[in-house]
Amino acid sequence: MILAPHLLDASPWLRSFDRLITQAFGQQALPPGIRLRQDDEGWTLEADLPGASRDALGLEVVQGELRLKLGENQGFSLKLGPAVDPTAIQARFDLGVLEVRLPKAASAETRQITIH
Repeated sequence: MILAPHLLDASPWLRSFDRLITQAFGQQALPPGIRLRQDDEGWTLEADLPGASRDALGLEVVQGELRLKLGENQGFSLKLGPAVDPTAIQARFDLGVLEVRLPKAASAETRQITIH
């Protein structure tokens, strides 16, 4: 499992991004080569895996944690927060980049409440 240290002297932008990661996924920093983008429907995690083959990759959700395995001894895990719907996760691998779509859970979506 690869763990990245917390950013100690981060700019305000990085601290905001760090808060986003912590709120959505329960951890504070991503390893190099791992990117996370957010849109209205959820998050997209991209992992640069040059030289990897689709057959050597494994991706699973175990006890609220997304686990990426590369071969026997390498990998990465990301704790999923309640904002992610683990049953709707999708992934694709193309040209050495793994893209994992992490949709928002219905309970995480904002909805307007009518006041009567």
